[in-house]
Amino acid sequence: TGEPLESLVQSGPALAFQVFPIAMGLMPLPQLWAALFFLMLLNLGISSAVSMTSPLTTALCERFGTTARRVAPPLHLLGFVSGLIYVSRAGTYWLTLSDHFVPMFLTIVVGLSQCLLVSLAYGARRLLESLPPEDQRLAPWWAFCWQWLLPATLSLLLLAQVIHEGSSPFGGFPGWALAVGWVYSLGPLLLVPLFYCAHARAHGGRRGGGVM
Repeated sequence: TGEPLESLVQSGPALAFQVFPIAMGLMPLPQLWAALFFLMLLNLGISSAVSMTSPLTTALCERFGTTARRVAPPLHLLGFVSGLIYVSRAGTYWLTLSDHFVPMFLTIVVGLSQCLLVSLAYGARRLLESLPPEDQRLAPWWAFCWQWLLPATLSLLLLAQVIHEGSSPFGGFPGWALAVGWVYSLGPLLLVPLFYCAHARAHGGRRGGGVM
């Protein structure tokens, strides 16, 4: 097309829906490659939806004693309805906000929380005892990673992200949109203390009560 590479390669949806189609149009059999590419995107979307909803489906089934056949349809319907905002006229902006804020904070905090829960609440030694014998040969290394290496790395990464976001806010968006991005990122984390308080209240304020 005569355009320099720096002006074409971008991040976000423009890379998949603008740059890649142009590149595949220059290849032999462009229709074949385009069909395979978007079939791959469809497969990635479906597999990602399954991987995100399966843990929640399993937790709801165990909590309420029901089956996945009853839980999965309304759960996927809720996900479908909540995702309609991304196909609206402003869908690209919503997608850009969520793509920026969710991996930047939520994913790191969830990974850090899992490391701390495994090493402190559940116990690294208990988890090591459940590993296969061939993996237990590296038990000191696993324990070091769970208790020190991963928490320290994720904490530094989270701190660096917060400092960077405070010094140079995400460009091109008004303040209210950035506030929505922070809600995207931190809002789901509020469910943890809410569910904990509801569980503690249901069990008469007893500590633990079968949470772990």
